[in-house]
Amino acid sequence: MKRLMTGLGVAILLFVPAIAGAQILVAGEGPVVYGHHHLNTTNMDTEKKFFVDTLGGTAVKIGSGDREQEIIKFPNVLIFFRQQAPTGGSIVKVTDDIAAAGPTTNIAFALGPDDIKVEFVEIKTQKIPIQLNHIHFFGQMNTDMQAWYAKTFGAKMLPANPASAFVVDQLPGVALNFTPSPTPTVGTTGRSIDHIGFEIKDLEAFTKKLEAQGIKLDRPYTKVPQLGIAIAFIKDPWGTNIEMTEGLADIK
Repeated sequence: MKRLMTGLGVAILLFVPAIAGAQILVAGEGPVVYGHHHLNTTNMDTEKKFFVDTLGGTAVKIGSGDREQEIIKFPNVLIFFRQQAPTGGSIVKVTDDIAAAGPTTNIAFALGPDDIKVEFVEIKTQKIPIQLNHIHFFGQMNTDMQAWYAKTFGAKMLPANPASAFVVDQLPGVALNFTPSPTPTVGTTGRSIDHIGFEIKDLEAFTKKLEAQGIKLDRPYTKVPQLGIAIAFIKDPWGTNIEMTEGLADIK
């Protein structure tokens, strides 16, 4: 398989295949959990055919007035969309043959609309048929990335596995995987995976803590009453655009 990958900061989603269910099931398990992916797309109908008709997600409309929008729900992740031609995708080529990742686990890859790389993981012990599994980052400083996300969002750094190509942080309901890249990557803004999103308790206090640590807010704490949420934006040191939200867990 030709793995990648000029021009990405995040290689994105991961589901276990089947049908869809609820929203952010792990919201009560920690002050920071994963919340959403935000994708730029050239064609919303194509996205729905892939994520709803093929993968079993649930399309719903949220918000009111000029903020009303259609999103797609999977357990532990919501997918938002902006009708905008992306400046690039997440990978160059994908081979979707099934491969064994361990004695009880199989994996496969598919290339979604607008060159979004999607990985499928079979987990036989999983209680629901489909849910978020992990987000995959690529960068030349992957261990520094692991440490930054652990410090910034309170993720648990897992011990390095000598047999694995990547290192891992853990948050409730999602693994953050960091793989070394032989070439530089670029920021996510404007690409098919525009930004990732974390759902955070007491977001206003959290943003003040980030500023005290010297992390610049690209957008300060802002309430969005039409969606019933509050938001703020930062970037990681490698250009990954990150939205922080409070209230997405209440979306039904």
